[in-house]
Amino acid sequence: MADESTPPASADLLAVLRQALFDGTPDAIAIKDLQGRYISVNRALCRLAGRLPEEMIGHRDTALIPPDRK
Repeated sequence: MADESTPPASADLLAVLRQALFDGTPDAIAIKDLQGRYISVNRALCRLAGRLPEEMIGHRDTALIPPDRK
């Protein structure tokens, strides 16, 4: 626990640490908006889906499923 004299970590450092955790976990993680579109995906999910992040961001699951698998 930090004492009151310890300055808070910068927002930039916290963002870097959060992203490292997000990408470093072996578990597939996605963050979606209220309409079900991906707004963030981690490396594990991309490996599982066989897609690049830019192929997933902004899309719903249904847009990413090949037609022969629907």
